[in-house]
Amino acid sequence: MSLAEVKAVVADVADVTRTAAELVRRAGDDVAEAVRVLVELSRQHPESLVPDALSRAADELDRCHGHVAAALLAVDDLDARL
Repeated sequence: MSLAEVKAVVADVADVTRTAAELVRRAGDDVAEAVRVLVELSRQHPESLVPDALSRAADELDRCHGHVAAALLAVDDLDARL
């Protein structure tokens, strides 16, 4: 495999990783909106309507975004060294 081919593959990986970061961000935004709506509705209910799993999902998406961001930095670093 030539250097140009390796660079092309690294560029593809960077693009896919950027897409993944955007999708994780959107998912996090959507979960945050769902939590916001359920918190608002909970004000009219004797107990919280926010499922624990939804709160855990928000935390997991935050962690996932951090991992994807770190992966993107690694890919960008590799690209710069090529």
